[in-house]
Amino acid sequence: MIFYGDMQQVRFSYRANIVFVLVLLTTLGYGQRSSPPPWYSLDSKAGGFSIKFPQKPKFESEAMLGGALTSNTYSHSVGDDFGFNVAYFEMPGATQDDSEQRFETMAKFAFSNMKGSIISSHAINTGGCSGREYNGKGPSNQTVRMQLFNSGQRSFMVLFIASTAAKNVHAISDYFFNSLKISDGCTGGFAPVEAPSTETTKAYLDGVIDPVTGWRRLVVAKHEFQLLVPNRTEVESGRSFIKPLPITETVYSSNNGTTSYLLIIDGDYPSGLVTTKTQAPALDDIEQKFRAFLETNTRKIVFTRDMSVGGFPGREFNIVSDTKTGRAEIFVTKKRSYFFITISDKDNFNSVYANRFFGSIRISVK
Repeated sequence: MIFYGDMQQVRFSYRANIVFVLVLLTTLGYGQRSSPPPWYSLDSKAGGFSIKFPQKPKFESEAMLGGALTSNTYSHSVGDDFGFNVAYFEMPGATQDDSEQRFETMAKFAFSNMKGSIISSHAINTGGCSGREYNGKGPSNQTVRMQLFNSGQRSFMVLFIASTAAKNVHAISDYFFNSLKISDGCTGGFAPVEAPSTETTKAYLDGVIDPVTGWRRLVVAKHEFQLLVPNRTEVESGRSFIKPLPITETVYSSNNGTTSYLLIIDGDYPSGLVTTKTQAPALDDIEQKFRAFLETNTRKIVFTRDMSVGGFPGREFNIVSDTKTGRAEIFVTKKRSYFFITISDKDNFNSVYANRFFGSIRISVK
């Protein structure tokens, strides 16, 4: 995204947070045995890992996001007390810098999807691959242990679930997780492929003069929004995401000489990337990226309230620093993310104009 002045370099890249379909595996375990019987050794050449299951696991491969990504899952249940699951997918464009937030988003969604809760988490290192482990409870108080980590451009989820009636839970859980070996030196997956080079395009919108306020009303069918801005609007658009999920970022900016009024839109997203179930974690994710790129030691982003526009969830924030004052509202829909921002020198902030700008927001995604 592009801001004026000291915010010129601020940009976003919305990352796809893909979470596998979690099946709550509750299975009958090993009774009072002090150690597990011989287990099946799985060696996945395609996934670059090996691990042991109680018996040969079931393998499923599912195309996601119109075939842009493929999830690969090994799962096995034995009886009524234990469940074991290993899933991986290639995530081109994943970086170590954004891994921590991606893990948090995936874990929150996974536990929410199974109607469970996270009790604790800590950093892990699996075969040299940095990641995070989450411990929690399922909907019927089951023990849930999950590890998320990256091997290069490949992301892994390892899941263990045990019922309240299960015996030797810790020993069996440790045996399962400790048997996992990464065989490709933590450099798995294909290298990220840059999106085709596209130049940033610029255009201008005059809008229609609003007879009451004298501002200009923008009605943009392509991005399904309406908005009042003080002056002519510059529109800058360019590719902001790498293959296989090319996302376009569009910035609408208007300025009255003392204050910048901006709308940044990321999208359109591939069908299925953001759904009713994933809207909440997607909103968490774009908030974190909003904070990461805008917040500094001298500029703070202060949450003020949850809100919605057109039935789509959003959040409002104040932007506070020694020299700047502003406000922001962010929203996520199944097609796009919207970032509405106004910012000015502290002495020039006009709350009436800010209320006019934000009060005029209309989003009607079909």
